[in-house]
Amino acid sequence: MIHHNENYKIMKNRTDILNEKIKQLGIKSYAQIGDRDGGKNFAGIKCPVKKTNDEAELVFFDINDFDTYVNIVHDAINNGCIVVIHNVVPKDEKHKSFDLCGDAYRFVDFLQDYESEIHTEDHGLLFVYPVGNPEIDNIPDMTLEDARAAYEAQYGKPPHGRMKLETILSKL
Repeated sequence: MIHHNENYKIMKNRTDILNEKIKQLGIKSYAQIGDRDGGKNFAGIKCPVKKTNDEAELVFFDINDFDTYVNIVHDAINNGCIVVIHNVVPKDEKHKSFDLCGDAYRFVDFLQDYESEIHTEDHGLLFVYPVGNPEIDNIPDMTLEDARAAYEAQYGKPPHGRMKLETILSKL
């Protein structure tokens, strides 16, 4: 479910919004994938540990290409990371070109089954919160097909096609 957060109207850019969320949630490690502003955002982040890979509590994707990053984003969420995707609210059709925001806006629909919130400033930031990561021993003996059917029976629609068995089971 996506929540539009109105508390950030005075924030002007992604760095301010990310720093506020890092402080609010007590995030200790930040990672950034993609760099579309010459390192300004990464340099401005106030977090004890900063990385350039996807092994952190909060991973920021400064991207413009859905197809290139969809699996990386999905894996980060399933590994328990809070994922933030930039460029999900392009101002207009011109900003949907790949030299600007591209098709990152497609993540909004793709990740609609996850707990998330969207901030419209600075071409949009989509915060996606991970579901629990159940221990392998606690996963019921169920096939992916059975889990998908149970999910559809409970929610009235099938889970999105890339949702893993563990993720579906955690939502049941």
